[in-house]
Amino acid sequence: MIKLANFTRHDQGEYVLGFKLLGFDIDPAPRAPTANLKKMSEERLAAEIYARLIQIELQGFEAILVGGLTNCMIYAWYIAQGLNLKVLTCGFKESPDRKRKALKAVREMLTVQEVSAWEAQAKPKAPGEKEKLQNFSTASASPFPARPAANSPGM
Repeated sequence: MIKLANFTRHDQGEYVLGFKLLGFDIDPAPRAPTANLKKMSEERLAAEIYARLIQIELQGFEAILVGGLTNCMIYAWYIAQGLNLKVLTCGFKESPDRKRKALKAVREMLTVQEVSAWEAQAKPKAPGEKEKLQNFSTASASPFPARPAANSPGM
């Protein structure tokens, strides 16, 4: 079971069982900072994220769940790798009446090194040619180790 910190701004309490079924022991309390974009500089925000991720690492977590404000999550994705924390994202499935959501899948994000390796192999497209990008997380011809999504049983 992977010990997972919730680095989103939303309580994940209602999904604890779903995460357990997928092999994750999540602490559902939100840990991502709430950024006041009018008052907080990007440097201050990144420093706050770094301080929070250090605490997460010291508490024995192996991974973080990200989601929310784009700049916060980009900083968290980058900083977490330097702390040897895996970075995960997840997807939800809405009920037909749209009143409830169920955890559908959890996926480990690529590392900086994996993205750089992909970028180095990217070939420029010819003028007018549409670019088709493979799903490198599941493609068999991927230059990276496969990162299949963990699907919730019964979904």
